[in-house]
Amino acid sequence: MATAIATPAGVKSWQAGVAVGNAAGSLTVAISTVDPAKSSVLICGWTPANGQESSSSTQTYGTFQVSLSASQLTFSGSATGGNVEISWIVIELW
Repeated sequence: MATAIATPAGVKSWQAGVAVGNAAGSLTVAISTVDPAKSSVLICGWTPANGQESSSSTQTYGTFQVSLSASQLTFSGSATGGNVEISWIVIELW
């Protein structure tokens, strides 16, 4: 039997994914259309794409800024680095 996840009251839609790309540039992910004024982005975590945990070799990955438009989510890195995996959720309210 399939298990359904109920959407809480007040939530119009939600979507989640993992973005993979270079930490030094901008990484854009296409999403289903949302109203950015009624939406929030949660970053669940990130890791270097090679699966390493934080160490002296991964400290250059820096931090990320997030930009949300109606149909895309953009992560911008603040430092040079290699490929990363960023787990994200977009929640749109009514």
